[in-house]
Amino acid sequence: MGNSKRNRKVESDMKVGILSPWFVRCGVSSYTYDLSMALSNQDVDVYIIRLNRFGRKSIEYFETLATRRIPNVDIIHVQHE
Repeated sequence: MGNSKRNRKVESDMKVGILSPWFVRCGVSSYTYDLSMALSNQDVDVYIIRLNRFGRKSIEYFETLATRRIPNVDIIHVQHE
């Protein structure tokens, strides 16, 4: 009985934006892929904005990406190195 809740699919209208390195060879990118697939399997709409892996990133950089490149979402998840 304990596993039945864990494996049950939940209907969702949630929209998640993810800012992360994407389809590059790094652990953060791999985790983002796994997370996006798991969310999608739960009927969550996932929007991914690819971050540059290298270089300094200011708060303004993240704010610009989040406000201009991602549609209206419930949460924005940021992952970076």
